[in-house]
Amino acid sequence: METFYVGSAEDETYDHLLESVLVGPVNVGTYRFAFQAISTDAAKTPDTSRIREEDVIGVTVLLLICSYLGQEFVRVGYYANNDYDDEQLREEPPPKVLIEKIRRNILSDKPMVTKFLHKFPP
Repeated sequence: METFYVGSAEDETYDHLLESVLVGPVNVGTYRFAFQAISTDAAKTPDTSRIREEDVIGVTVLLLICSYLGQEFVRVGYYANNDYDDEQLREEPPPKVLIEKIRRNILSDKPMVTKFLHKFPP
């Protein structure tokens, strides 16, 4: 499983990997996995130096991509809105983005799930 932060809607070179986790081995069957993001100082956050300044504020996407033997079988996308935590800054944005004043709101209750056909071994 890999988690990506989409740094630009127009150019995927600004996207970057936040986390990569291997799960398994598991036996054949139906499984349910619970992934939990914990916000700590040590948590991996998007590297704002790798995001164009015009793309820092606004809506973006966090992608959770699950693969087996190098082939993607499910993708879960979460919309995230990055905006200033101060109303005055939202109404009158400064000429240079103030990263420390930005807060991220992730719509975790409305994921977009895409499933891909995958030929799993018997």
